Amino acid sequence: MSVEVLDVPAASARVRAIAEGVGGFVEQLSSYGDDEFKQSSMTVRVPQDEFFSVFEQIKALGNVQN
Repeated sequence: MSVEVLDVPAASARVRAIAEGVGGFVEQLSSYGDDEFKQSSMTVRVPQDEFFSVFEQIKALGNVQN
């Protein structure tokens, strides 16, 4: 999913905390851009039974783009 947030580093840290909080982890993280326009791409692995909970928590971080 793509989520637009105001603070990319803070949102990335929050996604990591969400994943780790359910026994998952961040498999891949890449960040790029400058102060005006930052982007991060993350691959997060979580236990299957926690997927929808994690999905909803990440959606709540900003505006879902797709």
